[in-house]
Amino acid sequence: MPRGGADPKILDAGLQHERTTLAWERTGISAIVVGVLLARSAVEASQQLIALTGLAAAVVGALMMLWSSLLYSNRMEPIESGFDVSHPGGTRAIGRFTVLLTAICFFFSVQNLSWW
Repeated sequence: MPRGGADPKILDAGLQHERTTLAWERTGISAIVVGVLLARSAVEASQQLIALTGLAAAVVGALMMLWSSLLYSNRMEPIESGFDVSHPGGTRAIGRFTVLLTAICFFFSVQNLSWW
């Protein structure tokens, strides 16, 4: 549904996409740093399995940074070209699922309390 150009209010509405992307990038950087430090200390202690775990964490962090930048591009292109990107049906479905899951968790927590 093209709207004839991007609405400036939507492009600058709290900068949600930018904040989300930056948060994922910070998380990726943290995973890389923790993974490298873990691998380094494990190599010094001759713990190969822990070193591989650290390297895996670093790779996951790098993939997370790549994914966040691709996701940012995919989200901003439709907005900048003027398409409506809202999904009210999906939002309602997620909301209903969340309420249902919360009710189920509450039910099981009450059942566990009554057993004590």
